Amino acid sequence: MGFGLVYALLVSIIIFHVMYHALKKITPLVINAVFGIIVFWMVNHFGIVQVPIDLLSTLIAAFGGVFGVMVIVGLSLLGIPP
Repeated sequence: MGFGLVYALLVSIIIFHVMYHALKKITPLVINAVFGIIVFWMVNHFGIVQVPIDLLSTLIAAFGGVFGVMVIVGLSLLGIPP
């Protein structure tokens, strides 16, 4: 086994380790963002209130979770754009 093969194996282990931890932290944000978009769409579809589905509201839902979605819907009910 040559030095190049050992070096490639170590580099691939380090890359895997970094990607694993990055995905582990990003996954909850993606799940919250998808949940927020679905709730915003349902609120708009049933005519409860018109919530803008844009980058800002999606980011608030992603970082805030259910509480962030409730804040955006509450602000829209009050007529305050997020």
